Amino acid sequence: MIQSDKTTNTAEKHTVPSKVVEVDEIVRQPSHFKGYIGVIGKVIKVDEPKAFFVLGCEDACVMMPVRYRGQMPKMKTEIVVYGEIRKTDGGGFLFEGQEIKEK
Repeated sequence: MIQSDKTTNTAEKHTVPSKVVEVDEIVRQPSHFKGYIGVIGKVIKVDEPKAFFVLGCEDACVMMPVRYRGQMPKMKTEIVVYGEIRKTDGGGFLFEGQEIKEK
């Protein structure tokens, strides 16, 4: 598991994630991941007013939307975001982030 001293404060703390994976693994098969997990990726877009950011890989080959109610990460930083995958009303997937650690 990746450790870092830089943690974004959240209102709710969870137990240790069941798995920490790269963002491209999540995007390929989001329905295969259940429960509290960590996702490694690079921040490629931040929309503070809408409380979300987009996590991608080095070459921006994949994008994963993350809803997050804490302090937003900085653009182009590599992070691990912890939370759970949720299915949206439109049939897509959204990651509900609870905690962020800079890598």
